[in-house]
Amino acid sequence: MTASPRPVPLSVQPDGIPPDLVAADQFVVWKYVGDDKGKWTKPPYIASDPARLASSTDPATWRPYRIAIDTYLDGKCDGIGVPMVDGLAGVDLDHCIDDQGVIAPWAMAIVTAINTYAERSPSGHGLRLLVRGTLPPGRRKAGPVEMYDSGRYLTVTGQHLDGTPTTIEERTAALAVLHAQTFAAKATKPKASSTMPVLSLGDAELLDKARRASNGSKFSALWAGDISGHASHSEADLALCNLLAFWTNWDAGQMDRLFRQSGLMRDKWDTRHGEQAYGDATIEKAISGCRETYSGARPTVVSVDAPMPEPEPEAVPVMPMPYTFAPAVPHDHFISQWIDYASRCTDGAHEYHEAAALGILADATPTVRARLTQYPNGLGTNFYGLLIGDSTSSRKSTSKDLARDVLYRVLPSSLCSDAFSPEGFVEQLAARPRQSTCLFVDEFSELLSKLHHAPHMAGMKGLFLTVYGGGNYSYHKHSKRAKDGTKILDEDHIVDPHLSVLGCTTPAIFESLTEPDVLSGLLPRFAVIMPTSKPARRPFFESDDDLDGARDHLARHVGRLHAWATSLATSRAVRFEPGVLSRLDALFFEPLEQAGAAQTETGRAMLSRLSATALKLCLLVAAGRPDTADHAALVVTTDDAESAMIIARRWQSYALAFAARIGESDFERKLQRVLVVVRQRRSVPRHVLARLAHCDKKTLDSIRDTLVDRGQIVAVQIKADMGRPGELWQVDSGKGGQA
Repeated sequence: MTASPRPVPLSVQPDGIPPDLVAADQFVVWKYVGDDKGKWTKPPYIASDPARLASSTDPATWRPYRIAIDTYLDGKCDGIGVPMVDGLAGVDLDHCIDDQGVIAPWAMAIVTAINTYAERSPSGHGLRLLVRGTLPPGRRKAGPVEMYDSGRYLTVTGQHLDGTPTTIEERTAALAVLHAQTFAAKATKPKASSTMPVLSLGDAELLDKARRASNGSKFSALWAGDISGHASHSEADLALCNLLAFWTNWDAGQMDRLFRQSGLMRDKWDTRHGEQAYGDATIEKAISGCRETYSGARPTVVSVDAPMPEPEPEAVPVMPMPYTFAPAVPHDHFISQWIDYASRCTDGAHEYHEAAALGILADATPTVRARLTQYPNGLGTNFYGLLIGDSTSSRKSTSKDLARDVLYRVLPSSLCSDAFSPEGFVEQLAARPRQSTCLFVDEFSELLSKLHHAPHMAGMKGLFLTVYGGGNYSYHKHSKRAKDGTKILDEDHIVDPHLSVLGCTTPAIFESLTEPDVLSGLLPRFAVIMPTSKPARRPFFESDDDLDGARDHLARHVGRLHAWATSLATSRAVRFEPGVLSRLDALFFEPLEQAGAAQTETGRAMLSRLSATALKLCLLVAAGRPDTADHAALVVTTDDAESAMIIARRWQSYALAFAARIGESDFERKLQRVLVVVRQRRSVPRHVLARLAHCDKKTLDSIRDTLVDRGQIVAVQIKADMGRPGELWQVDSGKGGQA
C-alpha cells in the first residue's frame, strides 16, 4: 500500500507563539513521514540539521527558537515543536473542528475549563492546549482526548484560538479534574477488572531504583535502546515493559509515559493493530504476565482498556488560516439560533452575528438591572459594540443590518435616527425614559472623528460615557424669556437611559486613531469584534419561506422578551446563583487585572472596562435562554457565566490586538497582508500578490522595495513563455523572512 497524499499542514504563525515558549529556546522541527501502510507520522528532527532525528528526551538535540523558525521558513521542514520539559504539558483534542470551522461543544467545554493558551493543530481539525502542570498517574488517551506531560514533544503552530489566554497558565488542578472525568468515563466498560495498588514511586525515583536493582544492567541496556540478546525489537519492547510493570505496580499510564522516554521508542508504538495500538497491546501483555510488583501485590485478573485515538483525518489541502468559531451557548439559545439564521443569509464571521444577537437582546431588556455594590444605580444590559473588518468582503455591515431589520419589525421606536445633531440626539433619549434606544453606525470612524474634533459635537463624548452606565443627563440648550421678561431655562433631561450602540468600521480606523483617543475612556467601553478570518464566500441566492420563517420566529422571541422585561412598573431584578460571582472573579476578573498590568498603557486602557462588559454579557446570555420569561427575575446561572467568559475572552484578545494596531498606516496594513502570503507560500508571483493586496503598481513597487530593504523577501525576475517577463517574490532565506 502506498501512502495517502501528503497532508498540507497549517502554516506556523510566529507572532502567535506564547513569548514564554519562545524564551525557553528548546525547539525541534518536524516533517511528515509516510510509511508503506498509508500512515503519515510527524517525527522530530534537529532544527540545525533537519536530516537527523531529534529526541524529545535528549536536550542535546534541541535548538534555540530562532534556528527552528528559520529552518521552517526556509522550507526545510513542515513545522516546529517543543519537548515537554520544565513542567510543560499538553492536551490534544482531535477532530473537534469541522469543515466549516465550528468547534465541537465538548471540545469548547474543555478549552473553557482549562483556560490556557490554545491553538489549532497542524491538521486544522484539532486543538492543542499548552499548560504548566503535571498529570495524575494513569492513562493518557481516551478517544479524541490525549494528555501528556513528559516523554513527547508538542507541535506548535502559533494559530492561536481567539478568546483563549495568550499565555501558558499553571493548571495542575484543572488537569487533574479533566483527567478524572475523561478516564473515569472510559472505565465503565472494562475488559476485566482488578483493584490496582496505589502508585508508590515517581518517575525519577523509579528509574533510580530500577537501575540499582539486581537486574539493573538489563534494565539500563533496554532503557538505552539496546536490543542485543533479543530475537527482535518487539521482544525487547516486551522485556522492558515486563520490568516497568513490576516497578509501576501495573500502572499502564506510567508504563506508557516511561517507555516513550526510552531508547526503544519508535513510531510503531502508536500504530493500530486491530482494535488496539501496538504499545497498548504490549503493555497489556506485560501486565497480564506480571505475577508480582514492587509493592508486593499479586494480581488476579488484569487487563488494560486502552482505546485507540481516532485515525488522522484524510489528508486534504487546507487554507493557511481556516475559519473556526467556538459556540458559547447551547443550540436552543437565542444567540445560537440567530447565528444559524444570519449565517444562512450572509457569509460574515459568526463573531459579528454573535455581537448583533447580543445587541438585539440588549434592546429587548431595557428595565433589567443587576444591583451590585460597584453599581449603585444598577448595571443594565445595554452595550456598545464595534465590528471591524474589510470594507467589502467581511460582511460586517450586512450582519449589523440583519439585526436592525428584526428590531425595526418588533421595536421600531427604539431605533435611533441615522443622522442627528447633538440636540436632536439628546431629545430622542430624553423622550424615552426607561426605554431602549439603539444606534446603528455604518461609519464609526467618521463619528469618532467628529466626537473628538468637530466643534458642534462638543459634549457628545461625555454624553456617551454617562448614558453607557445608565446615568441621568441634563442638556442645557439655551435660555428663553417670557413676555414679562422672566428667564426660562430650556433643558432636556435624560432619565434612566438604555442606549446600545453597534458600529462598523474598516481597519482604516487605525490610521487615524491615536493613544489619547483610547485613553479618553470612550473606546474601552466598546466590545471590539475583529475576527481574523471568515467562512467561505457564499453566492447570492433567493430567500425562501423557511428563511423568512426563521426570522419571524426570532422576532417573536424578541417581542416576548421585551414584553416580559417591561411589564413591571419597576425594574426587572437580577439574581445570581450561589457561587457565580465568586467564580467569575477567580476565573476572569482577577486574571484580567493581572493581564492588564503586563500591557502597555493603551492595552491596559482597552481592558479597563472589560469586567463590566463581562457582567453585562452574563445578563444578556441569561436573557437569551428559552425559559427566561418563566421567572420573575433574570436568573444568571453558572452555565450563563461560563458562556459569557467564552465571549469575553474572545473580546479580550480582540481588544489587545486593537490597541497594538493604533497608528498603523494603510501602507503597512497592505505590506503585512502581502508578507503573510509570501511567508505561507514561500514563493509567490507578483500578479497574485497584486490581486490579494488590492493595490496599484506604484504601491506594490513600494511594498516590494520596503520588504527587500528589510531583508524579508527577495524579488526574482522570471522569463515568461509569452508576453512580458514576470516577478517572483520569495522569503529571504538569509533572514528567514523575519524583521
